[in-house]
Amino acid sequence: MNDLLRQYPPPIRETVDRLRGIVHAIAPGAREKVNRGWRSINYLDPQVGYFCGIFPFEDKVDLIREFGTLLPDPERMLEGEAKQTRYLRFRRPSDIRVQPTKAFIRAALALPPEHSTRRGLIQSKASPSHLAPAGQNRKPRTR
Repeated sequence: MNDLLRQYPPPIRETVDRLRGIVHAIAPGAREKVNRGWRSINYLDPQVGYFCGIFPFEDKVDLIREFGTLLPDPERMLEGEAKQTRYLRFRRPSDIRVQPTKAFIRAALALPPEHSTRRGLIQSKASPSHLAPAGQNRKPRTR
């Protein structure tokens, strides 16, 4: 972890540390894994698999969800124009709004665990309102 973060300025490292704390508070059983190729910190839940990643950059940090287009965004905080990925962007620790960030993580954990199901929802253009409330569709992950 330190090898990844060492190259970034203090505000970025502090932002990453604060986000890591929030993720661990919401998903204490999640496994944290550094992806050196993507230069990210990824989180895997025992039941749902990958649910989010922290991507530090020189001047910002993105908290990303691959299937973020399926997540509710009542406060209009999600960014991104990709077909399925959305993220929250932070430039310093003080940018983090804790409750909406926690809601983003909870919603990411509540998506169906099967990749094919999430992909099908994207292809069907399902909106977040068609999904069950956070926590209601967490079934054990199948392979």
